[in-house]
Amino acid sequence: MFQLSSSKTMRCHVLELAGNAARDNKKTRIVPRHIQLAVRNDEELSKLLGDVTIANGGVMPNIHNLLLPKNKNAPKPFGDEDYAVVRWLSNVEFIGDFCLL
Repeated sequence: MFQLSSSKTMRCHVLELAGNAARDNKKTRIVPRHIQLAVRNDEELSKLLGDVTIANGGVMPNIHNLLLPKNKNAPKPFGDEDYAVVRWLSNVEFIGDFCLL
């Protein structure tokens, strides 16, 4: 009896979260994609169903931070004076112990 009650509670929870996911995507029907989003966004369900594959569920949207465009207001690795020194040093050729400008 306890198993029946807990499985019913879990089904209701999954359907509620999937319905919210469908509503967020402006859909009126719950499809496997919405179930996938609901399960993976819920910490406890994700842990419980971590090894489960949901057919036609797709993958979670994720873009690695390295692939995102850089912030234009981010500080530069070095200042303008340092850039001038680095640029000047890049034009210098070293041959043995001698320096050619």
